[in-house]
Amino acid sequence: MSNALSLLISEKIPEQAARNLLHWYERLVDDIIENYNRKQKPEITQKGKFLLAISGSQGSGKSTLAYVLPEIFRQKANLIADGFSLDDCYKTKAERMAMARKIHPLFLTRGVPGTHDLSLAEKVIDSLFTGQGRIPAFEKSKDDRADESAWRKISVAVDIVIVEGWCMGCPPESEDALILPVNELEANEDPDGKWRREINGQLEENYRTFFSKFDYLASLLAPGFDVVFAWRKLQEEKLREKNPNEEGLMGDAQLSRFIQHYERLTRHMLRTLPGLSDAELQLNRQHGIIGLRCSSKI
Repeated sequence: MSNALSLLISEKIPEQAARNLLHWYERLVDDIIENYNRKQKPEITQKGKFLLAISGSQGSGKSTLAYVLPEIFRQKANLIADGFSLDDCYKTKAERMAMARKIHPLFLTRGVPGTHDLSLAEKVIDSLFTGQGRIPAFEKSKDDRADESAWRKISVAVDIVIVEGWCMGCPPESEDALILPVNELEANEDPDGKWRREINGQLEENYRTFFSKFDYLASLLAPGFDVVFAWRKLQEEKLREKNPNEEGLMGDAQLSRFIQHYERLTRHMLRTLPGLSDAELQLNRQHGIIGLRCSSKI
């Protein structure tokens, strides 16, 4: 049994499902390596830096893919890879409270563009390439950034930095698309569209600049937004199973409202990322991968 397969099984994925995932993961890595090699310049003996983004809706398997990829890169090409979740670079609760007061109350809820500390994310990327620094951590049950003493220490310089996040690569919407609310949350709590227009402005400026630094975007595409609640609920149940006494975990009503914060952009990304991504992994309702489109057509 390969190390990568063992990692998947350690995540409590049944062996047959793990083998299926690994099949597609390896095909994806083949394409990424081809792109990585294409970027290298023969006259430069030192390996170049390569930034890999992983995008996907809540519960789509981004963290699992990011967890296993470094081992596959090592096995296939002796490349060192490491990374982090954009979630771990959320602004602190105090910073989001300030945004809620100054811009719109809905910015208190983490997740949407504007609630990440992109400067921190860029510093972490630089730290991974130099092999010195720490990777931040965000405690979702407390809805705040963990103390720096809990941040993971970086001790090895990498060839490939992996950043996974639900909105990675998301393009801005058209102005016309912002006019009508997409759900009850927007209709009741953002009737004038100020919140969603601020989010779109963040995508047009700060996030577009951040995303432009990446060399490759791999997207995990859900079969539709209707599966997101069930997938995110499963995540919450796993957190409750691991930490039965943890405070701050959400019930169904809380979770339903929480997901509405992401509905607009999740639907937008399901429409637009096919064709914008370098690779698209098509998912079925059971989290299985049923197809892959990538830049080299493998």
